[in-house]
Amino acid sequence: METRFAELISRILHPFYMPIYGLLILYNSAFSTIFSGYEKITSLLILFLFTILFPALIILRFRKKRKISDFNISNRKERFIPFLCVFCCYVLCAVVFIRFHLIPSFLSVFLLGSAVSILFLILISFVWKISAHLTGIGGLCGTIFGTCLWLNINTLNLFVLCVLLAGVLAYARITLQQHSLAQTISGFLLGFTCLFLSNLFFVWVK
Repeated sequence: METRFAELISRILHPFYMPIYGLLILYNSAFSTIFSGYEKITSLLILFLFTILFPALIILRFRKKRKISDFNISNRKERFIPFLCVFCCYVLCAVVFIRFHLIPSFLSVFLLGSAVSILFLILISFVWKISAHLTGIGGLCGTIFGTCLWLNINTLNLFVLCVLLAGVLAYARITLQQHSLAQTISGFLLGFTCLFLSNLFFVWVK
């Protein structure tokens, strides 16, 4: 029962879903009125293609070719090429958004911040196995916290909820024996730092 719960949490809070979760939160916040229905649908569709569908197809391809042992890429030594492909998907998604002005520029900065966190995941995985799941939800927490500061909106309850979910996710990953406590904490801090700093960067260049 405990293992099944951990597997369910790992699937629901998979790192591929974090950009979609973040955008859905924005579109249901106090700023939802500044986006048209067309903008919401188009941006969500493009985000789905580049951050969920394409990465999933890439990993499926690697699995069929037996380049990775499992869909979660549990073996850190197998992460380089698949993660690099996912990194490229995030960068291309940001380029599409910027090129066609589909969403406000600060959201593209968040995507680039996510890409940077993936790049660090790749580099760290050469020497140590860090949690991609916690990096993903850490990035979501960093986005919410940073947006709260520079847009001056009260998202404390949502931030606390996301931090609690991160704790549940860390428990799930440890229960499944995929990561140690240090690996989950490091993953969360990596994602949080990259996305929070992307907020500061946007404010600085703005």
